[in-house]
Amino acid sequence: MRYPSRLDYDVVVIVGADVAQHVARYHGVVDSVSGDFRVRPFSDAELRAPYVPHGTNLSYGISITLPSGNQPVTGGGGGIPLGWGGRLTTEPPVEPFAIPEVSPLYAFGLRACPGHAPDPGGGSGLKTIGAVATASRRYGIRVLGPEAVDGQPALHLGLAPLVDPQRDRLRDLWIDPATDDLLAARTAGNFSGRAEAAIPWLIRFGRAAGGTLIETEIAEAPLRRGRFVYEHVELRFERISAASGPPPVAFAVAPDFTRLDTIAEPAEVAGGACP
Repeated sequence: MRYPSRLDYDVVVIVGADVAQHVARYHGVVDSVSGDFRVRPFSDAELRAPYVPHGTNLSYGISITLPSGNQPVTGGGGGIPLGWGGRLTTEPPVEPFAIPEVSPLYAFGLRACPGHAPDPGGGSGLKTIGAVATASRRYGIRVLGPEAVDGQPALHLGLAPLVDPQRDRLRDLWIDPATDDLLAARTAGNFSGRAEAAIPWLIRFGRAAGGTLIETEIAEAPLRRGRFVYEHVELRFERISAASGPPPVAFAVAPDFTRLDTIAEPAEVAGGACP
C-alpha cells in the first residue's frame, strides 16, 4: 500500500432509535506514515449552528394575604419563565452519538509487517546458506468457503484467537481471491468503550487513495450508552483524498479528548505473524 503522506477524510456517524435517526459529519486528517490523526471535535452541523442549552421553563405565582384593620389585603405575585419557547423542553428523539476519534487507516492488527533485508554475510563475513524466521501465532484460521460480499466473490475465513481474545478481536475475514484485497471483517467488539466492545461489528473495506481503507463500521446489535439505546450505529468514512500543504490551523492543537465524550480505537495491534 502506498498512501499519500497525508489524507483528508470525513467521518459520518449515523445512529437511530425506532424510526428516528441522527446524522453527524466530522472532518479529520491522518498522517499515513506515522498513523497520527486528528478529528475536529465539532460536527459540521454544530459549526453552522452551535448548540445552545435551553434548560427548563418555570413559572411561579405568589398570593399573600395581609390583615389591614378589619379588611384583608391580597397581593398577587407574578410569573417568571426560565428557558426558551414558553414550554417545557423534551428529550430529543435520538441522542447524538460520541465524537468519532477514529481513522480510516486503522487495520485491526492486519497491517503488513515491516520487511527485513537479509544480510548476505550475516555480519560475520561468512556466506549465508539460508535464513529462518519464527512467528507467534495469534489466531487459528479456518477456510469457511466461498461467499459474496455485495455481489463480489470472496473467500470467507474464520478466526479463533489463541492468545488474548480481548486484544485480538478479529473473528471473520472476507478476502478477494483474485487480488487478496480485504473486503470485510467481523470483530468481537469495536473501539475502546465497554459498551462498544460488548457487541459484534461488521467492517467493510474499499480501495481509495492508493490502498485499502475502512469504508463502514456497523454495529450488529443494539448499543446501550448511558441511558440511551441505539438500535442502529454506523460510521462511514467519506471524501477521502490526498491533502497538500500544512495542516489546517484547527488541527494545530490537539483537543483534550479526555474531557469530551468520544469513541476511539485502542492502540494498533502489531501483525501477529511479524517475527
